[in-house]
Amino acid sequence: MEQATLERLRPYRERVRRLAAELARTEFLKKGTVIRHYARCGNPNCRCQRDPVQRHGPYYRWSTKVAGKTVTRHLSDEEGRLYLDWIANRRRVRQIIDQIERISERAAAIALEVPGRSTARTARSRPSRR
Repeated sequence: MEQATLERLRPYRERVRRLAAELARTEFLKKGTVIRHYARCGNPNCRCQRDPVQRHGPYYRWSTKVAGKTVTRHLSDEEGRLYLDWIANRRRVRQIIDQIERISERAAAIALEVPGRSTARTARSRPSRR
């Protein structure tokens, strides 16, 4: 690869390295969704029946798909907070990977550029196979 091309790719490499370092700092991941909800009980004299702000909770419920079926599990407060963090970690990892892929696409366009050829792409039509 030509030195000029390597120089043009340098910022892309640096950005990918920074993203990879962020991936390396990521801890545990969890697949699924956590729902945090508040509930009313069946006691007619309870505060939760008179005032929606006074409902019981929060309660945490985690769900995910396993072999095409939804699996749901009730979580303790500690588990709920932990799962929320791990699920957020998983989302961040997916975002980082998407960013690396987009950067790689731009880098590939630079690396595969042929000097003297127009960078504009022309659509090629294929003959029908009928």
